[in-house]
Amino acid sequence: MKNIEIQIAETFNSIDDIQKAEAPYFFNTRVQAKLNQRLAVTESSWLPKWKPIWAITTLTILLSINIYSFIQKKKIKTTKSTNTTESANLEGFSNTYNLNSSLAY
Repeated sequence: MKNIEIQIAETFNSIDDIQKAEAPYFFNTRVQAKLNQRLAVTESSWLPKWKPIWAITTLTILLSINIYSFIQKKKIKTTKSTNTTESANLEGFSNTYNLNSSLAY
């Protein structure tokens, strides 16, 4: 028991001899300057700040291109079906009046 009490007493006495740790001169100012410098570099980057706007703009452009392509494809299909109908009508007309026979001169 005495051994433990001696160790406790030595520990408490060693605490009395502890000196406060001191930072180098202007340490706090230097740390603050470095932190502010890193924040300034992060804030100067314009892309992360506007990232949602870029995403929305890109999606809007892509959606517009898709809608335009879809409309053009429908127009082409309509035109092809109209041309097919017209050519069928012309063929029927030429067959009816026997206009498709070739004459040798």
